[in-house]
Amino acid sequence: MSSPDPIAVPAGRWILPLVLLTALLPACCRAENSAMCATPASGWESTYLSDIGMCVYTQDFATRARFGFADSQANCAAATSTTGLAKLAEPHTEQKQIQLLNAMLKKSLGYLRIWTGASCDVASSRFVWSTGSPVTPLVACSSATARLYFSGEPTTDYSSFVSSFVGTTNLSLTYVQLCEYGAPQCDPFTVSSYNNATMRLSATAYANRTVRFNCAPGFYRPSEIVLVGGAVDKTATASNNLFHCNFVPGGTDGRGTASFVQVGSMLPLEQCQPSSCQGWVLLNQTIIQDVEDYKSGVEANRNYNFGEVIPLQCKRGYVSVTDEMSTSAQLVCGQSDLNPSLGMWTPATLVVCTAIRCKGVMPFYDFTKMTAYKAFNRLKD
Repeated sequence: MSSPDPIAVPAGRWILPLVLLTALLPACCRAENSAMCATPASGWESTYLSDIGMCVYTQDFATRARFGFADSQANCAAATSTTGLAKLAEPHTEQKQIQLLNAMLKKSLGYLRIWTGASCDVASSRFVWSTGSPVTPLVACSSATARLYFSGEPTTDYSSFVSSFVGTTNLSLTYVQLCEYGAPQCDPFTVSSYNNATMRLSATAYANRTVRFNCAPGFYRPSEIVLVGGAVDKTATASNNLFHCNFVPGGTDGRGTASFVQVGSMLPLEQCQPSSCQGWVLLNQTIIQDVEDYKSGVEANRNYNFGEVIPLQCKRGYVSVTDEMSTSAQLVCGQSDLNPSLGMWTPATLVVCTAIRCKGVMPFYDFTKMTAYKAFNRLKD
């Protein structure tokens, strides 16, 4: 085993009992039911973090030691009842960084420096995860033996963490060890009547999580358009669209299996209907300013689907409000924020073009003989 970590746990700083410390941690980051994870090997403990769908393995506090990189890799492979299931942690996102630091804090109670599964891709001089995706933020590297480590510490109120990727290190140093693997997720395609084109899950369907099958942007459910005092009640939902991701331990790879179980009503998953914009709205006494004739290209009796575009051409002397280098503009069929069943042409102001504005005359003149002027519109001024 390598020499002790040069970063020592500050003496006397962490004196709160572990039970009290856990109670003070934010609810989003507390330990979940470890039954969602494969059985830990002797000397290891498992924690399931449902917010990120991750099983985390740490060595028991009483016997925890610090290891070099090669030792940590080998230990993670043997940390669970299924050999090779867990690996070194890969904190891709800030949310995952905070959750992993929290899980480690409960075991080490001190400053943290953790090995990650990132390795140096010498060809690109960048660190990449085992999946092949680059580490963000980008950290430069040049040696295949370089490893990226992760560090952080709790704030004084125990409620949040300062966390970051610190950079490269050689393999002679030792760091705290933390292992992980992704728990199974539920597949929405296993739910009868699920439509990937019109529906979206309210959250990633990790094991032991309840999610709702919402409508995708541009779609709505008639049952959820409930008018209260002339306005739509956005809290109205249909109970048959709520599902729980049920977990069953074991499985062929030791990770267990997950499948959706409907919550509440056993009615089929309710379908989502498209919202649409009416063509006649753009023809019925509606004038889009500063554009060439557009009405011949609009079908009065047609319902335009969410996302469809009406192309427009700015008049001479005008450019697009979204791109001053272009004279082409457009109206897009969007969705009302107040009533999702209603389509809405956007921008709602119908202002798509703006006048070209010339800068003031440059002051290369004799102040005693000349007066500056400005021309804002080349057609009028």
